[in-house]
Amino acid sequence: MKNFSVPFTIGYPNTKDYVLAKCYEEKRESYRLAIPAGKQLKEPIKISFRSSAKTLDLSLQIELGKGASATLIEDWDGELQ
Repeated sequence: MKNFSVPFTIGYPNTKDYVLAKCYEEKRESYRLAIPAGKQLKEPIKISFRSSAKTLDLSLQIELGKGASATLIEDWDGELQ
């Protein structure tokens, strides 16, 4: 993962198994999580969101490369701050 702050955390032991990028689409901050082609992730990726007004308008795109597989678990803390 690059050095930038994100409104969520990713719980996965090996950051070399995915690529996280920060993007801007129509002046709106968004993120892209990509699993490279052929990568078979055995452990789930847990994405924990910190509830705030910013995360309610969050754009997170998930891309799986050809032949890749992964399990993703979303976790919201449930309290709007």
